[in-house]
Amino acid sequence: MRDTTKKHILDAFNRLLQTYPFEKLTVDIIARESGISKSTFYRYFLDKYDVMNFSYKRLVDNLFENGECHSWREMFWHLAHASRVDSQRLKNAYASAGVNSYSAFLYNYSYEAIRNVTLRCRGTDFTPMEACRVSHFCYGTVGATREWVNGNFDLDDDGMAAALYDAMPETLRDLW
Repeated sequence: MRDTTKKHILDAFNRLLQTYPFEKLTVDIIARESGISKSTFYRYFLDKYDVMNFSYKRLVDNLFENGECHSWREMFWHLAHASRVDSQRLKNAYASAGVNSYSAFLYNYSYEAIRNVTLRCRGTDFTPMEACRVSHFCYGTVGATREWVNGNFDLDDDGMAAALYDAMPETLRDLW
């Protein structure tokens, strides 16, 4: 039941984000769309930012766990494809600002994902230079993806995935 309710809240949030700007969404609106009470919402999520971030986390975790991806290039393609297919919802998500913004979450989550793969494959953490390059890459990836979703780059999924892969620090690019 717990996973079903959480998924129901997430699905309702994603439907709403197709038409509502993120700043206009409230927990009341999400709970009403989900057919649950506010107190039930708070059993599963801290706030609307938590729901938004969980959606991306679930996508990436599934790609890692299901074995659909065998390289960073494949991961970037899946993420580009999902972003294009769901571009209106993401435009609204990217419009959030501040410490809890979607962009801030994406940066932190991406940095940690690359770090975890590096630790698993090499058994060592980033060098100081790699840490700087990964930080730069993650900020750039978030910004470039936002611009792409907003129609500012005329690239298909393959082109966007290639651009992201090519921008990744070379010493980490082939770890998986």
